[in-house]
Amino acid sequence: MKPNKAILIDVFNRTITETIVNGLGDLQKAVGGYIETATRDEKNGKEVDVFVDEEGLFKYNHFFEYRGAHQPFAGNGIVVGANAAGETIDCPMTINEVKAKVRFLSRIDVLNQPE
Repeated sequence: MKPNKAILIDVFNRTITETIVNGLGDLQKAVGGYIETATRDEKNGKEVDVFVDEEGLFKYNHFFEYRGAHQPFAGNGIVVGANAAGETIDCPMTINEVKAKVRFLSRIDVLNQPE
C-alpha cells in the first residue's frame, strides 16, 4: 500500500488537519484503536470513508458530528478515500470541505440532543 492523503478530525484539540496514512496501523493510531467505518460520503462520484475507534463510546468523552451521518461519534476520526475494491486511496475532499461538515461536541452536548 502506498501512503495516502487523509484528514484527521482531532476531538481533543478540536482541530482538523491534513495527514498521511500508510496502512491499517496508521489508521488505527489516528483514531486510537481498532477502526470501524462510521459513515460514508462521496465527492464527485468518489467514495469517502470516515473511520473511528470501534470502542470510542467506552473510552472517550469528546465527540464530533459529521453532517449527514446517523449519530455523533466518540473520539478522533480519520477521513480517507476508497476505490471500488474498498482499498484506501487519497481523500478526494479538501480540508475546508471536511471542516464544513464537522462540529465538535462535548458529552453534555450529545446527551442533550433531541432524539
